[in-house]
Amino acid sequence: MAIPGLHFLEMLKIFLLHWYNSEQQISGLRKGWWRPATIAKVLLMIYLTTLRKHTLPVVVFVFSLVAISGCAGDKAPVPGEHAGSDAVWNSFRGNAEQSTGVADEEITPPLAVMWTFEAYGARADKKQEVDIPDTAAPPGRRAAFRSSPVAADDVVVAGSMDGSVYGVNAETGAPIWHFETGDAVIASPLIIDGNVYIGSMNGNFYCLDLKTGEQKRTFTVPRGIKGAAATDGKNIFFGALDRGLYAIDINTFEPAVKMPVKLNPESADPYEAAGGSNAVGGEAEKPGGEVDKTTSGDKLHKLPKQKVTGVVFKALDWIEGAPTVYDGKVYFGSNDGFIYVVRAETGEIVWSYETGNCVYSTPAIVDGTVYFTSWDGNVYALDSETGKMKWKTKIDEQVSASPAVKDGIVVVGGAFDGDLAGLNAETGEIVWRFTTKGGFDAGPVISGNIAYVGSYDDYLYAVNIADGTVVWKKLMKHMIRGSVALANNTVFVGTGAGKLFALVEAE
Repeated sequence: MAIPGLHFLEMLKIFLLHWYNSEQQISGLRKGWWRPATIAKVLLMIYLTTLRKHTLPVVVFVFSLVAISGCAGDKAPVPGEHAGSDAVWNSFRGNAEQSTGVADEEITPPLAVMWTFEAYGARADKKQEVDIPDTAAPPGRRAAFRSSPVAADDVVVAGSMDGSVYGVNAETGAPIWHFETGDAVIASPLIIDGNVYIGSMNGNFYCLDLKTGEQKRTFTVPRGIKGAAATDGKNIFFGALDRGLYAIDINTFEPAVKMPVKLNPESADPYEAAGGSNAVGGEAEKPGGEVDKTTSGDKLHKLPKQKVTGVVFKALDWIEGAPTVYDGKVYFGSNDGFIYVVRAETGEIVWSYETGNCVYSTPAIVDGTVYFTSWDGNVYALDSETGKMKWKTKIDEQVSASPAVKDGIVVVGGAFDGDLAGLNAETGEIVWRFTTKGGFDAGPVISGNIAYVGSYDDYLYAVNIADGTVVWKKLMKHMIRGSVALANNTVFVGTGAGKLFALVEAE
């Protein structure tokens, strides 16, 4: 004999499961038993243990509890009244030449999603019925946003693993244009004077029109480009997987003139170039027996002639990270474990410093100190003029993220332990740290006293930089490998699912 209301109870179970899972994805740090997700979980457990044995009156009672708790409990935050601004985010680590990762405007959590844009490759994967241009990425291609977005003049720009560069309306999320490169776009864009500069893994470096996506110029290198570009206003600098640091004229894309190629003398590569020389530094003992790994620039090494134009320096291994161009010098790391500094006008090496592993991060320069991380797990602070080490602090087994620096605090996360740390900028002492369920590849971005950063654990975090308190977080349903962009009173972030989000202050 059928129990009255049993079919309804089965439907209730499905409802509770769906409610619990959806509430788990609502943003915010909700505490207390009255959370909708907690109530849903408790009711689901009650159902599984007792309710199947009872009749319809109990069902009505439980349903009433669900309705009441749904009305009284927390709801997903909704966007407040959004007033755009003229603030922009021109490059991977912000607008400052020093690549400090500090925003010009303050955006205060909690945040709510204003719009979501999905890369065409992600839509094709799901075979959705959407209006996708014929030139879009083919079905089945990965569409993750590893490229960090940038934003200016009401346009958000980001590259995707589906091979496209997208231009999206900053206020509505509507697609404005997309440019297909034919290979993954991991590099982050750079916006200068209405133009977008970005490289692709196909070896092409592009200049696109910010408003239309029209291709204006292209410069081709032998191998892929993974890192963002930087500029001194005259030339564009970027690294590539052929181990070269390139410098090309920002207006013509011609190789920068009067810049002899500098080569790490131990480098051996079919694309090696030269006509120039490179400093070779010996290891000198510091007081206490510590080895000084900074190259002095006193010794020179003659090199054969280079065939590839535009290269101003050759490292021992790939150059994956974005350079920082500041005060007439270019600071950049390489997979050979070195951080290098060369003069922007001549390519002459100033100094280099060897770490224990690959340097993926973009250096941040504050008050005469260069802050960067290494895959050896350390955060480094070097003198920007001499390259002498001030301090280094180990925060993880490996670190690839770029640091953000403000108010005497260096904020950066490790790749494996899942810790985000705040370090004293003067001493390297760890002031605070908190552990997540995933590591960090994305570099933090600081707005006011809040650092926004995404993690492998699928969350976007907002952390107080003074004490490391997590003041807000949101489950994004997929890992975040790129930094956020803050512009137009909005936080823009891409995920590994091929989605680009715009978040604004909630009501």
